Parts: sequence; C-alpha cells; structure tokens
Amino acid sequence: MTALTLTLQGAQAPDALAALAELRAAIDELESVRVELDTAAGECRNYLRAMGA
Repeated sequence: MTALTLTLQGAQAPDALAALAELRAAIDELESVRVELDTAAGECRNYLRAMGA
C-alpha cells in the first residue's frame, strides 16, 4: 500500500510516514540498480568498441 493510498484512506500520520520511508528506500535501491546497469552498459560498449563492432 502506498503512502498516497494510506493518506487517501485517512491513515494516521505515522503510517503515512512509514510508507514514505519505505518508498524512499525502494527509490534508493532502484537508483543503485540503475547506476549498476549504467556501468555495465558502459563496459559492454567499451568491449564492443575494442572488438571492432
């Protein structure tokens, strides 16, 4: 359940804050994965360039 859903349902502030904290943690994890994928893509490009592709 998202923070927005909790807020719309009239949840207490601590519940909404906890949901926001979980959402922030998920966003941080996704950003970390994005950085890893970007790094891997760069390595692939470099490899292909070195192979003459």
